Amino acid sequence: MLTGGSPGFIFILFYLLLILFIFFVIRIIHNKQQDFKRLISFLLGAVFLSFLLSAPALISFWEIQPHITRGATLSFEVTTQPVTIQSLISFFFPYIACSSPDFVNTDISTGSVFIGMFSIPMIFIGLKENKNQLLWILFAFGLVSLLLAFGQAIPTNRILFEYLPFLGLIRLPALCRIYFILSVLIIASVGFKSFKEQLPTYRLPVAIVFAVLCIIFIIIALVSAHDYSSFDIEHPLNGPFTEKLMIEACISAIIAGALAFSLFFTNGKILLGILLAIFVTEGVSQANICGPKTIYDTKVDLNRLAEVTSIDGFPIPDSIKSDEKIIRLRNWDFLWTNVGMFAKEVEYYSYNPVKLYGNKRMLKKYLDAEKPLYLPLSFFPNTVIYDTTAHFLNADTAYTTNPEGSKCFTDGIAKTEVISFRPGFVAARTETSIERPWVLCQNVYSGWEARVDGKKVKLDTLNFTMQTVMVPAGKHTLELRYHRPFYAWIFVLQCVLTLLSVGAIFWVLWKNHISPENIP
Repeated sequence: MLTGGSPGFIFILFYLLLILFIFFVIRIIHNKQQDFKRLISFLLGAVFLSFLLSAPALISFWEIQPHITRGATLSFEVTTQPVTIQSLISFFFPYIACSSPDFVNTDISTGSVFIGMFSIPMIFIGLKENKNQLLWILFAFGLVSLLLAFGQAIPTNRILFEYLPFLGLIRLPALCRIYFILSVLIIASVGFKSFKEQLPTYRLPVAIVFAVLCIIFIIIALVSAHDYSSFDIEHPLNGPFTEKLMIEACISAIIAGALAFSLFFTNGKILLGILLAIFVTEGVSQANICGPKTIYDTKVDLNRLAEVTSIDGFPIPDSIKSDEKIIRLRNWDFLWTNVGMFAKEVEYYSYNPVKLYGNKRMLKKYLDAEKPLYLPLSFFPNTVIYDTTAHFLNADTAYTTNPEGSKCFTDGIAKTEVISFRPGFVAARTETSIERPWVLCQNVYSGWEARVDGKKVKLDTLNFTMQTVMVPAGKHTLELRYHRPFYAWIFVLQCVLTLLSVGAIFWVLWKNHISPENIP
């Protein structure tokens, strides 16, 4: 979640853990227990260990935050793709939510709140039978999360997004719905335990609920079925909205009918087994139905990815250029648009979360004019000009923010050839008659080092963000390498601590003769 998920997940989790911490502190004080110091000591130790275990990611985030454009708080009006009222149809018809964007009016990755039909009555049973305050706190947190997921549709959300720390950094409020789903599923599991223990009491009411739902779904299916003559039996899910609704209603009617039938005509362990089998079947079937709309063919994509990153498919570029459609023009949709590096592009139109402020400044003229950028991958500029404003770039002129850096280079011999270009390493051959700056269209960032004929030299910046090296007269070999041994060491530390933590858990279990299945 920390290294590969949206930061919004971490921010919401922070508030959940904070609420739980306050709850347990109040419980300890109210019960006059002597565990408060022990709790604080444990939490401080956990915080320290958690920091060490996630140090590579945390330090990287801290280091890059000043350089990226997504590190600033957003205004409430900028938040996008919230959960919509229409997308709540996914409670029963998840395929509609991921296949009919015009209807749900939100993105397929943010519009579903599917929890499974069997979970719904179990939620009510869990809340009715279980008097645990913690369960109600979790339920309340889930409801607040669902309200937050609606974003601008609920005006009171503005107060939370603007005044609670971290929430103003969440661009997609629909992420909050995940915590609603998690909380109600936990409550549903508690409800199923109560249902199992009081089966004679709850079997008939729950059966009636599913029977009524079955009838409702049958009515929806009949109403949405208009003309069977146009029904495409081979591709039924590619039809219009009404056909999709009919199919989803039929699936839900079968599930609800199977649940009701089982509750009416079976009992005991057989009933519980059938109910769980139906619950799993619903989730698996809906996941497979929704799959083609929400995921890619992994095998095909891996083959295509291997092709474009191979020696033949990933040649040393001779130039860079920007084009908002470059990924689509090359039929690389499976790469989304986060990886312009595969096309050797400055993808300033992409969704890449690591847009650098330096790039944004350098490309301002292009952004305003929507003009493509074209430059050789490396070049010797004839003139270096001091200027703090963005310009259209060319290979003859480079710009510096150093007032004393302006200079002309009138020498006629200036040759450069990039001989190696791969992540973290670039090599080039150069030939000049005089000392002059060599520019590489690669962002300057902490960790890059430059060497000329094996000797370390100063790495500087031109064009606001591009790497540059002063190259002596003559023929030389230049190497630029990204070298961060510190991160390698903290990664080793992370691995060692992970193994020690897992070992400590099993040692405690063995010492106290606790089997994992008996852990409360």
